[in-house]
Amino acid sequence: MTLMKNMTNFTVWHVYGMIARNVKDYDMARKCLLNALKHGSKVNEGVLNDLSTLQCFLRDFEGM
Repeated sequence: MTLMKNMTNFTVWHVYGMIARNVKDYDMARKCLLNALKHGSKVNEGVLNDLSTLQCFLRDFEGM
């Protein structure tokens, strides 16, 4: 519900991506983590780490 109130909050996107990953919705997790990077004010190493781990798990070595 918080995401609908503020669509530019990178923390909420990151958490939503982690929840999607835990329920094995990997496509949604990737989209959420990319949105977290897009809306963050600076490069967030935690989001990059989670995204790279997800991409390695999915064997997406080119990264989109």
